Amino acid sequence: MKLYYPITVDLYNLYPLKKMDAQQDNVGRGALVTLTAAGLAIAPTNETVTLWAKKPDGKVSYLPCTVVDGQIKADFTNQMLAVSGSVQVELQMVEGENNISTPIFTVEVHPSNI
Repeated sequence: MKLYYPITVDLYNLYPLKKMDAQQDNVGRGALVTLTAAGLAIAPTNETVTLWAKKPDGKVSYLPCTVVDGQIKADFTNQMLAVSGSVQVELQMVEGENNISTPIFTVEVHPSNI
């Protein structure tokens, strides 16, 4: 089973930062991101989408994303959820020489008993 947290990120509104919760090493989760620009939904078309995650220990992990029905689908990895605390997440979309990144949002990683 895979659970995806729906989140909307507006490319023009940097604050307040969006926040979602996850549990350490719980890779059965991910994010389903809807992009908007000034409140209007936009969908990546030919762009390559990558999720960059800066963990509380300062290390950065990245993972490729897919676009499904106009939304960006990101499956969380063990590496991304290895350290409990606030993980700063940014999506980068690249098409040829053009690239754009989203405002940063936070995944709060909670400790696990397992």
